[in-house]
Amino acid sequence: MNRLRVSPLLLLGFLCICVASLNAQDNISCDRAQQIADPADYCSVVGEFTNVNGADLPGEAIYSLPLCWSGRESESHDVWFRFTAMAKAVNILVNGSANQGTLNQPQVNLYEDNGCFGTIRPLACERDERGVGAINLFQGGLVIGASYLIRVDGSDGAVGTFQLCLNNFNPPVEPGQDFSGSSILCDKSTFTVQTVSGGGTDSDEARGTCLGGLGGDSENQSTWFSWTAANSGTLGFVISPLLEDDIDWVLFELPDGLDQGDSRVPIRCSAAYGGNAPGVVSCGSLTGMREEANDVEEGGGCIDGQDGFVSSINMVEGTSYALLVNNWDESGAGFEIDFTGTGEFLGPEPLFEPDVNLDILECDREVIFTDASMDNNTSIVSWEWNFGQGATPQFGSGQQPQSVTYESIGEKIAALTVESEKGCLVTYTLPFTIQPCCDDLVDFTLDLTPTDLGCANVPTGAIFAQGVGGNPDYLYSFDDVNYSLNPNFRDLAAGTYTIYTRDIKGCERSEMVMISEPEALTVEAGDPQTTDLGLPVEINASYNPPEYNVTLEWTPTEGITCIDPECFELSVIARGTTTYTVTATSDDGCVAQDMVTITTNANYDVYPPTAIIIESNQPESENNYFRIFAGPSAEIVEQLMVFDRWGNRMYMETDISLDSGIPDTKKGWDGRFRGKLVDTGTYSWVARVRFFDDTIQILNGDFTVMR
Repeated sequence: MNRLRVSPLLLLGFLCICVASLNAQDNISCDRAQQIADPADYCSVVGEFTNVNGADLPGEAIYSLPLCWSGRESESHDVWFRFTAMAKAVNILVNGSANQGTLNQPQVNLYEDNGCFGTIRPLACERDERGVGAINLFQGGLVIGASYLIRVDGSDGAVGTFQLCLNNFNPPVEPGQDFSGSSILCDKSTFTVQTVSGGGTDSDEARGTCLGGLGGDSENQSTWFSWTAANSGTLGFVISPLLEDDIDWVLFELPDGLDQGDSRVPIRCSAAYGGNAPGVVSCGSLTGMREEANDVEEGGGCIDGQDGFVSSINMVEGTSYALLVNNWDESGAGFEIDFTGTGEFLGPEPLFEPDVNLDILECDREVIFTDASMDNNTSIVSWEWNFGQGATPQFGSGQQPQSVTYESIGEKIAALTVESEKGCLVTYTLPFTIQPCCDDLVDFTLDLTPTDLGCANVPTGAIFAQGVGGNPDYLYSFDDVNYSLNPNFRDLAAGTYTIYTRDIKGCERSEMVMISEPEALTVEAGDPQTTDLGLPVEINASYNPPEYNVTLEWTPTEGITCIDPECFELSVIARGTTTYTVTATSDDGCVAQDMVTITTNANYDVYPPTAIIIESNQPESENNYFRIFAGPSAEIVEQLMVFDRWGNRMYMETDISLDSGIPDTKKGWDGRFRGKLVDTGTYSWVARVRFFDDTIQILNGDFTVMR
């Protein structure tokens, strides 16, 4: 499914309806929906998209949860996409945790696109109720040329990454589960089968083939297709499962004709494993026929060089064939099929011709489309017309000439689907451009409502555009190139902008509008200062403009003491040279920052006494104790020990706090050991001192005990 092909319609310049925004933004709202330029056969990279940041934004349209979704609106993390229909049906696959993404139980909804203005009409809804990590949605009856919205989320607030795949196609007849209900194909257009279920009335129609050797019924979730070769030529195909399923298939030749299944002869077969079961070697998720392969059958498993592909065939003109596709994993998910090769399928060739030159056709002018289809010996029994966006009528039926008027300008696609007597469907599409029919005297104006920036230099400006008069609906543009139904232009910086509008008749207007911004919030953290380690300094912060009401936040917070309640004045004891950041936040959410650096001189000064005097009957004084004194850079004496000259420990104390270098007066050695005064003489000390910059020093020395 990781294929991306360029559609010929895109090369013809089909209208690109893009999100009207100055800068590309995450597609977290309807206004910001991401355009899928070519929906004919699109697959994003695995896990490319995410709804992690999806959330309702102030001022943007909020839509209630679709009926089939699970969760609460407060849990919504939806993301949005849009595409322009180039065919009558679309299959949308959201592949989350089922294929290397992380989104569990995805859910998806399809809407008609009205520019995200007012109520949007839902068309289809699906949810991964079985918890397989993927979901696909099919919707037919699309108006060719119309724009549609896709909304993706996870059930019950789930978020994660996912892959998005679209196949916008003209569908064949829905296939049956038995040969008798085969979908007759009359061209090789790519199509998607949304779901498969059951093996039909006869669930063993693959008996005697490589599928029949798997035990029990040879079919469990099967679909059938058949066709007749229009010419002699090669035929290959690629089957891409919508999930990581094990797809098996058999190709039969029908020697007695398209309706005679009893005499079918298997000519190609593949049952090579393509799933992801633990401990089983997989051939990969794709299977089919291709010229590079050199085998005609691959049995169960994935062994002996099997890869899920067998060799293509050489079809013989007039010979009929049937293809049985079986989903062995019973997931219920369908598949996409692409045909290749020089051989074609027999069927009618739909064609119609206009009675006027479409290159110069203006809006509100009649055009008559006349059927010119060729039946190719397969009688046509029905004609269904789809005239596209802006057409009156929009649909038609029958072989008679169709009178159509296009009320709007722009790129159009008209389509004719014919059905043969055998039941096959084939579609012809004709792209063209309707020219303007504007009356320059029409009363048509453009009103612009700007939203100024809430904070300077933060691009939150917006413009709401509204056409007045003229002929609605209106398209809007930021650059006079890409027009959209969306009247909202968001995420704009301050400045002057020109907005363009166009009504359906091609009348154009433009207006200029200015988005302003308030005075920028600034904050000053104060002047840099230098101090000795451990000594406090004062910082004085200020901000402008003074009429703003702001709150301040300082980082780091360690060592800070606020002098005033708002913390504009503060006392700081820096733990070494430190840069402090102040963040000012206004009531409107505007933010400003500044930094100030406090440089500290690291003076690791310690002052131990050289002697103490001990007497049992003298008044207590500082000279009676051995303590460590220090300069302001020292924070605490983590450990102090005293030893006699033989190495015996006389004293140990921990966590002696220092206040401006003076030790805790209740802690220190009083010259006693086991309650008795020690002898006079020389003693040693060892101290572990931690300073305000978290430097730790192990210090030692001697002192004298005297009486």
